[in-house]
Amino acid sequence: MRKVSVPAEIQEDEIQGYLYLELCSSIHLPFEEPVFDFYSLKSGGKTRDLLLFVAPEQQVMEYSGLLSKLKLDPIAADISPHALFRLYYQLEQPSANEVIFSVQFDLTSVNLSIFEQNVPLVMRQFAIPFNVDLWDVTVDMAGQLAFKYTGDTEELVIQFEDIFREINKLSDFYRYSLSNDRSDITKFLLNGDHPMLQAIFDEMKERFDVPVDMISLESNSKGKIERVPPSLLLPLGLALKGVQ
Repeated sequence: MRKVSVPAEIQEDEIQGYLYLELCSSIHLPFEEPVFDFYSLKSGGKTRDLLLFVAPEQQVMEYSGLLSKLKLDPIAADISPHALFRLYYQLEQPSANEVIFSVQFDLTSVNLSIFEQNVPLVMRQFAIPFNVDLWDVTVDMAGQLAFKYTGDTEELVIQFEDIFREINKLSDFYRYSLSNDRSDITKFLLNGDHPMLQAIFDEMKERFDVPVDMISLESNSKGKIERVPPSLLLPLGLALKGVQ
């Protein structure tokens, strides 16, 4: 995902073709044969700003083929932070002047995204080293996988410190480069399926001056209130795609 500008005189129905030509020349990607989509931002003066979403066609087709084998009809793709933010928006209705830093902390990766005026502005993805032999994996009463770390906790501390540094770097990039010191992050939104998510939440609250929030959703099953597992929040946000 990246922000690009196109000449203002290009009509809406011509943007797709224009971007296709640019992807073959001036917009450089780390892979070939891309598929892409775009979202129009503001238009001012001689240019129009767009959010460009690009992915390798082969990987997209692999996912599409898998869904088709399961008798499902894939009609759209989405980025995970956008799906989570969509769920958060439905629950909290954040104001347009909020700048929300989304931290999606999963077991094998972390996604950092910044939303301005409810639109994703910048995104970074980081892999986390994962050794299944260092985790005790069981199935809990709800049928969900439960992970307990059995290795050296210092290794996890180092991983978390690396991510916290990346959070600081991206926050500074937004403040000084993207907003030119006119605005700053107003809230961290932490989500994901990492088994130590609560400890990460507590550490972020201690470490950062900005408020830290998590999506919390409860369900009522047979008169019993239960919290929806964090691993199900992402598909819930995806299911809300297109819902007004």
